[in-house]
Amino acid sequence: MASTFSPETIDFLWGLRLNNNRDWFGANRSVYEAQLLEPIRLLGSRVFEAVRGEFPGAGLNLHISRIYRDARRLFGRGPFKDHLWFSLEQPSEGAPRPGFYFTIAADHYGYGMGFYDAKAATMQAFREEIDRQPARALALAEAFAAQDTFALCGPEYARPKGQPGGALDRWYNRRLISLEHEAPPDALLFSSELAGRIIDGFRFLMPYYQWLYGVAVRAEAE
Repeated sequence: MASTFSPETIDFLWGLRLNNNRDWFGANRSVYEAQLLEPIRLLGSRVFEAVRGEFPGAGLNLHISRIYRDARRLFGRGPFKDHLWFSLEQPSEGAPRPGFYFTIAADHYGYGMGFYDAKAATMQAFREEIDRQPARALALAEAFAAQDTFALCGPEYARPKGQPGGALDRWYNRRLISLEHEAPPDALLFSSELAGRIIDGFRFLMPYYQWLYGVAVRAEAE
């Protein structure tokens, strides 16, 4: 079994994207297991253990996605996902909580953290948190603006909800928030240094996770 991703991983993902059917997948199952499933399991475990060791109070769980799509939600698509990911997050039955992730597809890979299905009430709580603690929010926004690994992503409201000023304007008016690093398949993806780079990235993002997590918990309580 492979311990890191390889060009064969990308070849498999392109093949699956172009041949999303059970016959092709069955003929290439061994490639899937060796070049995609095993490396992402090893990567996820290494990242998870490092993050859990450094931030034991975060209470994060490791989840690795399945390659199979939900048969009830195919909507004309093939039975297999054309990408795979792992996430570090806390399960919740209340307001959506933020989480860390890594994903790999045929034409890109990425990692980061954020809200991906936050409700309007959660984002309202986020704006209220900025209003309540503007100095903390501004310090986080300015530190984020000073780095070049992650991008602030997420759709914005057509009608702005307010303008707190400076670097906070780009945060305040988003319907969802994610902090993302994305790149085409490159030497790092196929390197043993990938895990360390992701761990460093998650370490940088932890204060932002704690910020968003606090918002989610308050939204749940309300």
